[in-house]
Amino acid sequence: MIKHLLFSIVITFLSNHYLFACSCALPSSFCESIVNRGELKADLILRGKVIESTSKGKVIQVEQLLLGTLEDSKFLIQHGFCDLYFGDLRENSEYIIALNKNQDQFNLIACAISFLKIEKEVIKGKIAPGINRLDYNEILKQGSCGLAFNEIALSQNLQIYPNPTSDAIRIHNIGSEYFYDNLEVNIFDVVGRKIGTRIHDGALQPNEEWLINIQDFATGVYFVKVFNAFQEKSFKLIKV
Repeated sequence: MIKHLLFSIVITFLSNHYLFACSCALPSSFCESIVNRGELKADLILRGKVIESTSKGKVIQVEQLLLGTLEDSKFLIQHGFCDLYFGDLRENSEYIIALNKNQDQFNLIACAISFLKIEKEVIKGKIAPGINRLDYNEILKQGSCGLAFNEIALSQNLQIYPNPTSDAIRIHNIGSEYFYDNLEVNIFDVVGRKIGTRIHDGALQPNEEWLINIQDFATGVYFVKVFNAFQEKSFKLIKV
């Protein structure tokens, strides 16, 4: 009798503690969940389809990787601490999903809105304050999601030329909406040694070009990485 009573007390305490943790200052939208106070909360953001539900979690087929890196196109999302709406991930449905990675284990962001459903290229759900429906390609323009999706914008909006070149490269922000803060360029030789670093002064504004002089570099092949906060764009450069 006493053992049963103690067991009931422990279960009640843990349940209340879990619910309290899950209900404390929850973000009200997906964008607020993945970026909080200027910090990115997700390790991975992807577009994918739930292809199987198992006792361990949900098997996801990756269709587009929006942030982070993955070794496989199929993986398991496991139950984690405070997985809100985990059961709403339905088989054969598409989602944008934000995840945290701990070693080889993938979990939804704890106590947050970690996924949004996609139907016929339209995102539905609590996307951002006051926004519950959006064309898929429009989510990249949501200001509160901007930090998370700058990786796509970085790849799409930065044009780097000329290549080959004899004296300089130009990094041109061809986007009409995005400003890039904290841009840094690292240049490596063919054996991986870093031989140069350049940091842009202030934000690279729409239609602005950044000139990087490499006139003193020897003729040859180099690898260039352009960093912006949480992501990078890499390319091979030929100096003639």
